[in-house]
Amino acid sequence: MLIEQQLQGQLNRRTYNENSLESGASILQTLSNLTLNSNQISLAEMNYLYTNQCQILKINNSGWQKGKINIKVFVSHLQPHTNKVDIVFIPELENAKEYDALLEDMFKILSED
Repeated sequence: MLIEQQLQGQLNRRTYNENSLESGASILQTLSNLTLNSNQISLAEMNYLYTNQCQILKINNSGWQKGKINIKVFVSHLQPHTNKVDIVFIPELENAKEYDALLEDMFKILSED
């Protein structure tokens, strides 16, 4: 909820005319009515994906877990009740080579049948 509020606050900021210093449209309004050459581009919905390497402290106090965090943000200025933020931690496989070898062995066994 906090990320969504911060994002909405940034998107609702107003632009200003550099010469007259008068308030213009919000950033969201500007992005929702872009024109490229003579084509109108209406951005009713926006998706953001932010991925970063990180470490989290395990709850059972067994140390730090390496991985990456994915933050997915969906914003709709037409239907704000559908806005959502998903935060997912993807742990780094410590024994990835062992898992790959195990899967390869299983594939060979299944292929023989």
